[in-house]
Amino acid sequence: MNGLGAGRFGPNVLPSLSMLAQIRYNKDGKPAGAESTFDDVAGDAWYAPAVAWAADAGIVTGYGGSFIPDGNLTREQ
Repeated sequence: MNGLGAGRFGPNVLPSLSMLAQIRYNKDGKPAGAESTFDDVAGDAWYAPAVAWAADAGIVTGYGGSFIPDGNLTREQ
């Protein structure tokens, strides 16, 4: 894990869905994945490759065509 950038870690920051996708993507060695089909994931977003891979792997499914990358990760999820 690399933190939030600019030397910040953020131990009290609630994890977002994009953070979850990135953590899993990093853990699995950043494998190649398909392009994202979510309407709210820009191709140049820092988490775009991770979200595309996670969707392709069936780890995330989104919400009616959206991913909600800044949505907070809940215990249920």
